[in-house]
Amino acid sequence: NEKYILERKGEKASIYLRLFLITVFSLGVVIGILVKNEVPLILGNYVTGISIYSISVLISIYTLSREKYNPSMKYYGIIMELIGFGIVVSGYLRFDTREEIGRGVRSVTLFGVYFLLIAGSSLRFSPRFALTTGLLTTFLFTTLSILFKQFTKNAPSPGIPIDIAFVIVNSLFLLAMAITTTTCTRYVRQLAEEQIESKNRATEQSENLSKIIIETKHAVNELNLIFNNMNEVVASNKGLNFEQSQLMDEISGIIDQSNSTTNSILTLTS
Repeated sequence: NEKYILERKGEKASIYLRLFLITVFSLGVVIGILVKNEVPLILGNYVTGISIYSISVLISIYTLSREKYNPSMKYYGIIMELIGFGIVVSGYLRFDTREEIGRGVRSVTLFGVYFLLIAGSSLRFSPRFALTTGLLTTFLFTTLSILFKQFTKNAPSPGIPIDIAFVIVNSLFLLAMAITTTTCTRYVRQLAEEQIESKNRATEQSENLSKIIIETKHAVNELNLIFNNMNEVVASNKGLNFEQSQLMDEISGIIDQSNSTTNSILTLTS
């Protein structure tokens, strides 16, 4: 049906975005190793997180290529992706100072990934999935932020502890992004469904028109057959009338001849 077709196409489109994110994360890991920032210290978290995320994409590719895709699979996929990203972020809890630990929450790059996860859900053409992804992503960020808040509070300086206002404000931003994405997805899906419905209606009208043309041709053929039969009847009637006319002429001739003979007899006898 239309819903399955839309979501299947959306799953295909989302694969390209997810592959792009895998590429960005992988390049980020390589760059982090080259510049020797905090990435090499939690390399295992990055490799594990990217691997889980990649498995989710490979499952999507496999199910689509084998015609085994089920709309419910996208929910399992986003859970795997969030788990993979959570493993990456939780790696920052292994650091010692407040500043190093706080990067797991305060990093603009990592925070941007939350937005990309929510925005990418719109490609599935499912408002429910977009809302679910937004809520799960917001929950993940809020949970990790509270956990990081406790760790930075007990960690030695330097660095500023994560306060509750920071957690609330950023969680609200993610929630607003989830609601916006859900609304946009619902609108885009409605447009897509209307376009599909219009296409189906046009196809149906074209098929009906073809049927009418075929039926009209049959009717014309039948009329031509009737006209031909009528012409044959008229031609037959003309031939019959001609024969009747000749017979009447012969009868008239016989009658005239009989009258002439009778008149001759009457003349002789008078």
